[in-house]
Amino acid sequence: MTPARPILLAALCATLALASCVTERTDTGRGVRVKPGTGAGGPAGVGSAAGPAAPSLDGPVARPARGVTTNAAVGVTFVPLGAIAYDGQALPVVSPDGRFLAVQQGEAPAWNAILAEDGATVPAGTTIVVYDISGNAARRLESPALPPGVLLGRGADREGFLIESPRENGARWIGRANWVTGEPTWLAHDDRVSAHAVLAPDGALLFTRRDVGASRAVLVRRAPSGQERETAPADGTYVAPLAGNDPRTVFALRRVAQGLAIDVLRARGDEFERTPVSRLLHTSDDPTLAHQVALSVPSASTPAPGAAGADGALVILNPSRARMSLWDGASGSLETLAPGTIAAARSPDPNSPGYFCTTRDGLVFVSKVGTAGPTGAPVVVIDTPYVPRTVWSAPPQLVLFGPSKDSPDQIEIVRMLLTAPAPQ
Repeated sequence: MTPARPILLAALCATLALASCVTERTDTGRGVRVKPGTGAGGPAGVGSAAGPAAPSLDGPVARPARGVTTNAAVGVTFVPLGAIAYDGQALPVVSPDGRFLAVQQGEAPAWNAILAEDGATVPAGTTIVVYDISGNAARRLESPALPPGVLLGRGADREGFLIESPRENGARWIGRANWVTGEPTWLAHDDRVSAHAVLAPDGALLFTRRDVGASRAVLVRRAPSGQERETAPADGTYVAPLAGNDPRTVFALRRVAQGLAIDVLRARGDEFERTPVSRLLHTSDDPTLAHQVALSVPSASTPAPGAAGADGALVILNPSRARMSLWDGASGSLETLAPGTIAAARSPDPNSPGYFCTTRDGLVFVSKVGTAGPTGAPVVVIDTPYVPRTVWSAPPQLVLFGPSKDSPDQIEIVRMLLTAPAPQ
C-alpha cells in the first residue's frame, strides 16, 4: 500500500473545508518525500536509524525565512525560526512551554497505519525529529533513543510527546518520547489496538482501544496513577478522543450509522456519566473525515492561571458548516467562528480573549467574550495560512507553522509574540 496523500498546510484549505463533501481515501498518491542532507532547511541524515551516542544540540540550524515584523493592528510580533522538512501528512506537535517541536519526516505512512486499521503497515520509512525552538532559529536535536517506524501523536506535555507504534502482530502501542533523549515510555502496550491518544490537562491519557479484528473500539481514560476506566459507545465505535482544558470533560468522535458524531462526557469522580451529550457533525462516516476533524483540534495544555480560554471550551472543525466551531462548556452550545476557518487556537493573553484562526487566505483574529459568541469582524493578522498552536509562557505567544514559499518539502516555523497594540 502506498503512503497517504499529503493533507497539510497548502492542501489543508482544500481538504478540511468540508461543507458537503468528504475527502476521498485513495492509495495512489504519496506524501512528500524528504531528501536527506539537502542543506539548511532539511537536516542531514533524515530517515536514517543511525545517530550519535548521546543527545546533542549541535545539529543543523534551520534557515530563518524573514526578519522580525510587527502587525500593529492586533499587537503581534513575528519571529521566524526557519524552514524544516516534513512528510506532508502529520501536524507538528509543540511542547506546552513552546521550547520544542516534534515533526514527522520521511515517507508518509499508509492510511491503514494512520487510521489504526487491521493489517496496518508498519511505517518503516517514517522518522520523528525534534527541534529546539527556544532561541531565534529551530535547531535539530539528535535523539538516538527514538525508535524508527513510529507515528507522531497529537499530544504533548513538558516531559515529552505522544507516539504510536503499529506492531507486526497487528497490535498498536502508545508511548511518550522524551523531548531531549527520545527515550520512549510505553503507556499502553499489549496485544490490543490502542490508538489516537491525547493528553488531558491533568495528565490523563485518553485513547481508543479494541481487540485485533474487532470493529468496535471503546474510549479509555488512563490516570497518571495507571488506573484505567473504559467507556463503551452507545452505538457505532469511538475513533478519536479530543481534550479541552477541563479535565472533568472529555470529547470523543464516534462513527455511527448516521455519520460522524461528537460525544461530550463529563466525569463524576473516576467515572463518566452514563449518557453523554452527543451531536452529529456530518452525515458521512468516512474514517478519513474523522481523522481530519481530529487534526483540527489543538493538543490540550494547561493554561497559566487567569489565562483566556481556561474554561474547558473546545475548538473544532465543524465539517457541516465548513468552519471552526467552539463548544462552550458553560452554555453547552456549539458556536461557529469565522466563515472558512480550518484551524484555530485560543489566545493565551487574558487581556485579549479570542481565537487565532487559519483561513485559505491567512491568519485572522476573532474576538471572544464570555459566552456571547464571536464579537466583531475577524482581524487579519498575516496573509499566510499559518496553523497556530498556543503555548503558555511569558510573554504570551503562539507557535505557527505553514507552507514554505521556497520548497513544498518544508514548513516554516514562526513564533508569534502578543504585544500591546500600537496607538491608532
